[in-house]
Amino acid sequence: DIFNDSITFFKEVNKLKKVALKYKDNELLLETELMFFNFLSSKKYPYYKEGMKKLIEKVDKTGIKHLQARTRQALGLHYYYEEMAYAKALSWLNESMDFLDQLDVKELPDKQELVFNIASVHFNIGYNETSLQYLKIAEKLSNTYYDGLILNIINTKGLIYRAQSNESEMASTFKKLLNLSIEKKNAN
Repeated sequence: DIFNDSITFFKEVNKLKKVALKYKDNELLLETELMFFNFLSSKKYPYYKEGMKKLIEKVDKTGIKHLQARTRQALGLHYYYEEMAYAKALSWLNESMDFLDQLDVKELPDKQELVFNIASVHFNIGYNETSLQYLKIAEKLSNTYYDGLILNIINTKGLIYRAQSNESEMASTFKKLLNLSIEKKNAN
């Protein structure tokens, strides 16, 4: 599997990098760098944070908003999952939202997922109200590649309402989740 085999993965990323260099495509070149660091995030690569911060500086010089959002999110998720440094994670994730706000779904098809990531981390840390704010934003967005994401969004909202002992919202939200799940199952 390409994601478990670093040699195969890096060969494929290097092919993209060569194409980027051949056509002088700076955006693709930065994307390959982000792919490299995303792979290394969970591999205990000692220079991950330093390398990501340098990549963020490069990306900021270009002003490419989706890369500004995604690089910050990658670093925030690294702090959350790999280091359990929640304050740093939230700082980077919240900063990524500043750029996400400037993009619409046509420019960034995975915007819904990126907003959900922020909501999910807030929820897992215990910031339920902030998570609900992000979930409401994510729920209004659409995506064309991850059909089940909306189910995760609604489920997380239901879990928050349950934690808050808000039985009416919880029941309404889980009913919506059940109905949508049945609808999606029948559509397949």
